[in-house]
Amino acid sequence: MASGICEHCGKECPKYQNYCDWDCIVESAKAAGGKIHCPNGLPVKSVDRDNNMYECEHGDHPDYKFPVEILYAGQIDDSDREEFKTRCGESIDDDKIRTFKGETHALIYNDSSIAITMYECCYSMWHLSDGKLMKEHLWYRKNEYFLSPKSLEMIKAGRYEV
Repeated sequence: MASGICEHCGKECPKYQNYCDWDCIVESAKAAGGKIHCPNGLPVKSVDRDNNMYECEHGDHPDYKFPVEILYAGQIDDSDREEFKTRCGESIDDDKIRTFKGETHALIYNDSSIAITMYECCYSMWHLSDGKLMKEHLWYRKNEYFLSPKSLEMIKAGRYEV
């Protein structure tokens, strides 16, 4: 339901939103003098408060390498289903909700046995042998989140691959 006007292009936009779509957010950031920082040539996925644009949240970290996918394998409960329905406007199966609960972290360090990622201003440490979280995290429980197989391959290879 549209009830507002896009601050960039002037089209109608959804209630409680300032922009009609992601492209208008990016174009508005560019118009405000923001710079694009996408060292891996990926599309902009994050716009900072200073209008600078990155391919991943925390893409501005000095040790940022590339984005990695974190998959969710935990249980789905009624609150997860309700959140998905509220945010996405539909009810769907539990596998879609697990995908929705997945995250994109910034890889900032790795060696032959561990990877350290950053997401929402928090660090996580992962085993490269199996992609599992090394210790329980502030909001993660062990064995609920893990590095995707593709992310594990990229980390071990030391480069981002499309």
